[in-house]
Amino acid sequence: MARARSYTVSAVAGVCRVLKDKMARFVAHDLELDSVAEDFIFSDGDIVYSKDNNRRQHFRDVAVRIIMAPINMPPGESGGLEHTAYFEAAMQMFCFGAHAAMVEVDIETGQFEITRYVTSEEVGEVINPQAVEGQI
Repeated sequence: MARARSYTVSAVAGVCRVLKDKMARFVAHDLELDSVAEDFIFSDGDIVYSKDNNRRQHFRDVAVRIIMAPINMPPGESGGLEHTAYFEAAMQMFCFGAHAAMVEVDIETGQFEITRYVTSEEVGEVINPQAVEGQI
């Protein structure tokens, strides 16, 4: 589970960075500011121009504007807040687990009985308990 989440969350983080910059460009355009995406701070539900805290727009209003009213847009921009990203790790990611079995063996017949079986899995932060149960 941890490996799959590492890939998925990394891709989602990439999408968020792209959309965050897009939203900042729209705010700069709408507020008629000659600035770059890095000049904006996303804080407490607002997108704030870092050089003047009074120049701000609410996150929800910006999202609605980009999705529902994609007119008078910044040059090169399109409406909507969709983006697709993929993540490929520089090296393979691994999950860890351990299994141990205690057995009693009849040395004359070779018959054995498992008296105890224990497993431990490192699953990271559980997002979907059913998926973790299925994986284990």
